[in-house]
Amino acid sequence: MLLSLADFAPVVACVLFAAAFLPIPEHPKGVMMFKRRIWLATVAAVLALPAVALAQTLPLPQQTVQATSGPEHCSVTAAGPHFGVATGHTTLDYGGGTSCAGAPIEWKQLTVWVQVHNLTLNRWFNVSGTELASSGWGNLQAVSAFNDTPGHAYRITAHAFLEEPNGYAGCSLKGPWGCYQPVNVSATTMVAVAP
Repeated sequence: MLLSLADFAPVVACVLFAAAFLPIPEHPKGVMMFKRRIWLATVAAVLALPAVALAQTLPLPQQTVQATSGPEHCSVTAAGPHFGVATGHTTLDYGGGTSCAGAPIEWKQLTVWVQVHNLTLNRWFNVSGTELASSGWGNLQAVSAFNDTPGHAYRITAHAFLEEPNGYAGCSLKGPWGCYQPVNVSATTMVAVAP
């Protein structure tokens, strides 16, 4: 995996934070040393927070699709393929996410996978071992990488299954799931050829 500046920010933050609380020998400028410690702790916090946020960022390019039926405030995003170089071979970074703005969504399920194009059959196939799955009530996101094959065409597909209240009176008489309707949303990125 190729390391970036963001990968080192947590280490720098920990060193600065630790330095802020090292014991100070008696010093005539004790107040100034205390201010320096506060400054170091602040810098450490500023460096650590963006690094945590960057670790959860979806790769570019991205394709987002809004739900056309059911909750139009829900969407799914397919991210990637983004090619990088790590220890002599290329990698493909990919991911996906789903979110609903202010929606009373009961359950979300996100599935993301890499697809490769077969020239002979002129069809897309899911790449074995690349499926990412996540489920829950909040916004969902999944990110990963795998070793690609140079010259192959790839795309990323993300699918969200959402359950929203259907608003029918007496729906609970139909059982625990009688009050919800399923909504399916899919997004697929543009095709990219591995270098």
